[in-house]
Amino acid sequence: LQASKSLRELFIQLNTHVPDNQLQRHKLVKYAHIVNRTFIQKLIYVAPHLDQLRVLSFGPNITLYPRALEAISNCLPSLERLDISFALSMEFAPQGDDEVTKYYPYENPLLACVTELDRLNRLDLGFEMVDFRYTDSNGRKRSVKKSRISCLISEVALQEIRETIIDVGGIVTETHTTKPPPWEEEESDKRTRALQEMIMDPQLDNDIRETAMEKYQELEEFLKETSNATNDQQHQSNFELLLEAGDRCNAIEEARLHEQQQQQQRSPP
Repeated sequence: LQASKSLRELFIQLNTHVPDNQLQRHKLVKYAHIVNRTFIQKLIYVAPHLDQLRVLSFGPNITLYPRALEAISNCLPSLERLDISFALSMEFAPQGDDEVTKYYPYENPLLACVTELDRLNRLDLGFEMVDFRYTDSNGRKRSVKKSRISCLISEVALQEIRETIIDVGGIVTETHTTKPPPWEEEESDKRTRALQEMIMDPQLDNDIRETAMEKYQELEEFLKETSNATNDQQHQSNFELLLEAGDRCNAIEEARLHEQQQQQQRSPP
């Protein structure tokens, strides 16, 4: 990072190729996937030129701590796109059924990001249905299907975040993939996207949103049964595609250098 003076996009992902026993020797295995405030601050300390970073995104094996978002809003003033589709963790979901007393750890840091980062015009929040477990006012354990982002951020704050980005001409994506849609979408893709928008629309009646949630689950199950692709293929992110392309470029470069070496060996002194 110190040498990458012109870096404008940074994708942070856990290196799953490192054996656990190597991490264990350094007592890092418990924390290898965590990005916290100190990590972001150290990035800027080691490479101050990263304050010009325009795109920051995190892979699905990363857990982004709430206070890391505070550091992002303070340390990366030039950020134009923040992709946290896979990085927000359910371990920070508030407990209880009382909306007045609920505390959402991600809420204020994310609001700080969208209000303090003047150039931010795209925020990727992702979309995933999860089992949200809570204790109701009578002390009974409950479980309900909800979108992950609505478990982690209150509806009022979420709407404020959307409006702040949209008011400056930006976009907020809340989809299950960061890949752009194809020019000609399949009918199932259109239905999935429409149901996602209905589930996340705060202006719709709760009964309508719950029905959309049920239909979304049914459609997801149907697509899993009928699809020949593996889950890894279905959820491959655009950055994974970029990494694959980078590997191919490296292979081409190695072949080119090998050919140059052979030509030098064949050339007369």
